Amino acid sequence: MCQFILSRFAMLIEFLLIIMPVALLVVKVMQWTGNYVVLAFFLCTAAVTLLVKLIYPRLIEPLFSTNEELPEWMSPLRFHIVHEAERAGFGGGQDIFMERSNFNDMHANASASMGKIKIGLPLIKVHAKYPCEIVAILVHELGHFKQKWWLTQAVVDTVYMVVYGTLLWMLTNSAPFLLSFGFYQQSYFASFYLFTSLYLVSLDVPIRIGMRWISRWQEIDADNYAVSRGYGVEFKSALIRSYASSHDNLFTSWIDRALNDTHPTLCERLANIDAQFKADPSLEHQEKNRNNQINGL
Repeated sequence: MCQFILSRFAMLIEFLLIIMPVALLVVKVMQWTGNYVVLAFFLCTAAVTLLVKLIYPRLIEPLFSTNEELPEWMSPLRFHIVHEAERAGFGGGQDIFMERSNFNDMHANASASMGKIKIGLPLIKVHAKYPCEIVAILVHELGHFKQKWWLTQAVVDTVYMVVYGTLLWMLTNSAPFLLSFGFYQQSYFASFYLFTSLYLVSLDVPIRIGMRWISRWQEIDADNYAVSRGYGVEFKSALIRSYASSHDNLFTSWIDRALNDTHPTLCERLANIDAQFKADPSLEHQEKNRNNQINGL
């Protein structure tokens, strides 16, 4: 009972400190921009994307960085990581760091973006005895870069915001819309609240399903890249070890997966890798000597 009350209190604090200010800011933007609200949403999305992809990694993140040089025992891995970065066309492959992190999750402990390759400390601890698995996970991350999925995601996010902004613009402060809910006075806040509540349980559902499907396909595509580079066996082992460490889902219901999962389940990913091996048996044994060399470090 005490835990329930605390969780509800935390939700109330989150609403008052985060959700309410954001909602009020959106309402103010709608009032300021008027008929240009769609353009404002587009520019805001572009600005956030620019901030996340370009400005934050270069100017803001270094101020709070917890990056450290790779441990001494990992130095021999640098050659293999740099080699794979060059094969993927990843600039700045020499910038490889260890990042101190509290996330016990493979998805949050490896990245290859903005010319930097980062490996989270929890991931290093889990795979310390199997160095080739660390390289395999980073090759998976390089697969995201190779396939330019970040650009696809930016386009999808922008389209989503334009659709949302267009509908919001059509119904914001609309007298007929408010009257249908019993409001006889026009109100930006009331129309925003009503529209968002309806949107999240109607049109947003198929859009969310589509965006989650794209995200899961991105992961499968990056998995396939790691397999094509000869790291299929090691990546399978890395997935199993990481999922076991983070207590992630082995499988979920189809509706939960469609609405919420941004990553395929472990069973789906392993089945996909096995399908790649079945289609081309040589992939399972590709560059075996190199992998043995890495694991022998």
